Parts: sequence; structure tokens; C-alpha cells
Amino acid sequence: MITASGYISVSEFKFQNPHLDFTSYPDPVISGMIHRATAQIDDIIHYTLPIEDITNEKIQGGINTFGDFEIWTQKFPVESLTSLKAVKGTAEVTLNLAADSNGRLRYDIPTDNSPPVVYAGREFSTTSIGTSVGHLAHYGSDFFFKVDYRAGYETIPTPIKDATSALVKGFMAERYNVGGFDEVRQGQIWLKREARNRFVEEAKELVNKYIKVWT
Repeated sequence: MITASGYISVSEFKFQNPHLDFTSYPDPVISGMIHRATAQIDDIIHYTLPIEDITNEKIQGGINTFGDFEIWTQKFPVESLTSLKAVKGTAEVTLNLAADSNGRLRYDIPTDNSPPVVYAGREFSTTSIGTSVGHLAHYGSDFFFKVDYRAGYETIPTPIKDATSALVKGFMAERYNVGGFDEVRQGQIWLKREARNRFVEEAKELVNKYIKVWT
């Protein structure tokens, strides 16, 4: 589970880095660095990772070449949809999300846990505000979705933990080298100036697959 301090716990960070000298770093200081690193991870990937229920999110409408709705949620991975509406002008259509008699969902969540969620065009047949709508073509491209859904991670992926750890080590390097010198030694720690950027680059590489690249 996600810890109170961020994407890794203090004990996890220490376990991952047994080579570091923590004499000058009491647990509250490390916890603060983890909290800062967690916020930086969120800035890099453009969303927050903990699982949550999101309501009434507005998303630009999209229809793929197969005539299916594409729902590009702002957060992923999506666990389930609880409400989905297609809105154009004053018309609002509530789409049926209940599983069919065979237990098959009417929408598809990709196996790689990334958007878009796809609502099959064959399922788009419903009634809203007295107006019968039977085909996606009625909506064209000028519409949007209103969606309620559950998304995020119950357990933080290992690459995110590793990236958080890398950023914390970068903060520790900065603490010993606030003047930006080419090299600095403190006890068992010996750092060179370029190491400060290396930690950030390492973190970005680790979280690359989790970055949200759509708006």
C-alpha cells in the first residue's frame, strides 16, 4: 500500500540503499525528502498514482475507425467505469455499463492498463430525454464525455519506488553540495557534480512508461 510519506517508506529507502551513511539523516528528514520526491514524480508523469474514485470528469469525445467510443481518462490504470455519458449540445445520453447476460462488459479496458477505454459501437443504443439515439454517427466529433470511474494503483509499481529512491539520493547529494562544487566528500559519501543530474535522468527513465502524454 501507499505509505503516508509517499511512494516508498523510510524503511524501504534504507533497505534499497544499505551503502549510504544515514548518520546525518534522521527518519523525519528522510520522510520529508520522500514526500518531496513523490511530488516530483507526480509532476513528471502528470497525474497522481494512488487509486481513487473520480466523478464527473469531462473528456473530449472521440470515435475510432471501428466506430467505437474512445475514452481517454486523465488517470490510469482504469479499474472500472461507474457512469458514462455522451454529451452534445443539450443532448445527454447515458450509456449502459452493466454486463450482459453472459457477464461480458460493454466496454474494454486495455490489458496494458493504459487508455483509451473503448466502448463498443454495437452497444450504443439507448434513450435519453425522450430522444432515441441508435448510432455513433449522430455524434460526429463535436461532443464530450462525462465519466465516473475508479483508477490508480493499490500498490505502487517497483519502477516508481526506484525512481523515488533515485530522487531522494539526488536531494541528499544537493544537501552536501549546496555550493555546486565539482566534487564533495562527507564521511563515506563522495559525490561529483554531474551526479545531481544523473539521479533525475534515472528517475525519468524509470517512470517513462507511466507518463501521461495526452491532454
